[in-house]
Amino acid sequence: MAFKNIYSPTNPDKYKGDYPIIARSSWEFEFMTYLDHHPDVAEWSSEPVKIPYTNPLPTARNPEGNGQSIYIPDFLVTYLDRAGNQRTKLIEIKPLAQAAEDRKRESASAAILRVKNEAKWGAAMQWAQRRGVDFLVMTEADLYANHANRVDKFHPIKMTGKAQVKKLQPKTSKKKTTAKPKTAKPLSKPSRKARAKAKASISRVSAIARSRRVSKVKKASRR
Repeated sequence: MAFKNIYSPTNPDKYKGDYPIIARSSWEFEFMTYLDHHPDVAEWSSEPVKIPYTNPLPTARNPEGNGQSIYIPDFLVTYLDRAGNQRTKLIEIKPLAQAAEDRKRESASAAILRVKNEAKWGAAMQWAQRRGVDFLVMTEADLYANHANRVDKFHPIKMTGKAQVKKLQPKTSKKKTTAKPKTAKPLSKPSRKARAKAKASISRVSAIARSRRVSKVKKASRR
């Protein structure tokens, strides 16, 4: 079952769209919460405009394709950037798999969806350019990124409010302690059993060596 939830804004003065505010995914719902609470967002609206576009895919009405259809982006947001300038973005939220440009491992169904999305987003870009705003496709990688490190883009974060940037503390140089030279441990004396075993093996080796010398002398005398 598809996700569908009604969002009730905490700051209704900032919302400029129609009611009810319908979130069609959990990502949209979290993004609505972000827009509602972020102090730099001046105003926002959900499903703000209907943009006509040419659908290249065949449909029931247009079996040969290239029929006229309507695309409704997810959000229109006006906010203040880090320089204090007011900016407006038309935003679509899509999974990264649908927005990725890598087509090497693209399935047939994904290719069909990409063709349709490209037609939608092309029409949205033209609509935005005519009105002096930007069109942006956001994925889960953008929604949960730490936008404090991305100055020139509007990147929300999961938590509301301004991003908390950790202050980097200067590294203090630790005093190197000179390691004490390791002294070799004294060898422990072998046990009586080990000494007896070693003597026995030495005597066996000596006996074998003596027998070999005796055999060599006997062979030489026979010649």
